[in-house]
Amino acid sequence: MPILPGDHGSQRRVGAQWPGFHLYLFQINLVFVGLYGAFLAVVIFPAIRSAFSSSLLMAYMALAILPMLLKMKDMQWILTIMSQVGCMGTLRNASIEATVIREETTSRVIRGFLVLEKMHRIAENGFQARTGNDDSIKVLDGIELEQIKKTFDSFDTDASGYLSRDELENVMRGVGFSLSQEQVQQLIVALDLDGDGMVEKDEFLHWYKSHMGDDDTTIKERAQNLFKLFTKEGNDDRITIGEFKTRLDSFPVGFTVDDVGEIVRAIDENGDVMISLKEFEKLLQNHYPAYLEV
Repeated sequence: MPILPGDHGSQRRVGAQWPGFHLYLFQINLVFVGLYGAFLAVVIFPAIRSAFSSSLLMAYMALAILPMLLKMKDMQWILTIMSQVGCMGTLRNASIEATVIREETTSRVIRGFLVLEKMHRIAENGFQARTGNDDSIKVLDGIELEQIKKTFDSFDTDASGYLSRDELENVMRGVGFSLSQEQVQQLIVALDLDGDGMVEKDEFLHWYKSHMGDDDTTIKERAQNLFKLFTKEGNDDRITIGEFKTRLDSFPVGFTVDDVGEIVRAIDENGDVMISLKEFEKLLQNHYPAYLEV
């Protein structure tokens, strides 16, 4: 039965049938080898030794052990099959897998919000270009670099490879940051190195490495700034699941209501199924990019 990538239904069906079947075969082989070996050692070999010469005994032993070696070869093959099945993912715990995916996605969204919060401060307060040479720019490790590339891709809604003025304005507005035209222009100037009015991925990465962690803003301060985006008027001290999902949906990562509920429950200290500022700060702490902690 072929297993296609992404065909989780087939994987579950195969996982339910074949691992158990091969485990059963392995157990049968193990029992056979044990019983056969014991029978040879206790019954057959002593009887032959008393009736025939040593040379005949050695020849018989070689022939008698051959079936055991063949069975052990079968056991090796069965273990190989079971290992391959496990590597294909059919033995994975679906609940654990879903949790890992949700955690990775949450980290990506939190990173996106942190980037937009930094961009909003630049648009409001101005941009101070970094002076000096490239030695002052921090180097990202491979994982961090791939993560920030995914952040850029979530902003690049038309997958053009660059951010237009409209895309920047829309993504900022989508999460609740309203900018004037002058502020949007100031943001573009901060990101656009070659002055063509577009923010290419390399330019975005250069800005991130140069300026994302160039201030003394703490996690608590960033949490306070972002917390205001999630709350509605009249509910300034708690974020509901609905409000939380509305903002998370600004990023095309496919969070379901159940996913959001699990995230909320993971940080909900008082069991009210809502997020306080303290709990929101905890969420940021759990998913805070290591680069910003340096």
